[in-house]
Amino acid sequence: MSFKKLIALTTALTLTVSSGAEAQSKRLLYDGNYDGAYQKVYILNKKLVRQQNYQGATERLYKVNYEIQAQSLTALHSSNSNGKVKKDIQRYSQLINCSTARPFVASKSYLDGSKGKGFLTLITPWEDPGDIHMSTNRLVWKYWNVCHNVRDAARFDLTQTAKRYGYRGNFEVKNELFPPSLQQYL
Repeated sequence: MSFKKLIALTTALTLTVSSGAEAQSKRLLYDGNYDGAYQKVYILNKKLVRQQNYQGATERLYKVNYEIQAQSLTALHSSNSNGKVKKDIQRYSQLINCSTARPFVASKSYLDGSKGKGFLTLITPWEDPGDIHMSTNRLVWKYWNVCHNVRDAARFDLTQTAKRYGYRGNFEVKNELFPPSLQQYL
């Protein structure tokens, strides 16, 4: 290995360790037909940004970067497409709070003229997929992947798993205002 390659590799590893980002490769979180498009959602990386105790439980707050690749279902099924449909690729970040007492996913919205106003969704990690909106369901999948490395969470009944991890009580699935203390992380 040449000296230049060794220096480049050492620098990359140092930057990864010092930034707190967990080294990982782009990996598929889920794919399927959602919101009129065939979507593939990838986790690019996650970074621990805060750890604290809340009601006797340790919370870990991660900043997670995603990539979503979407193709219009209408275009995919069009006779004019010849199987070639342009992918719309977008990247975005969310905060995921791994906590048995206060699990949530926080995002910024640019819809409806909100100009990046943040919101956070408290989730119930073992919610029956039939009982919640699909968008909340996808947040639950993200939560389990980031917090517990459970892949394909959609395929499992998470009730018993959640109890083993120490989740307590029923959490009301709801959106709340984005606390100003979290703005710095997104």
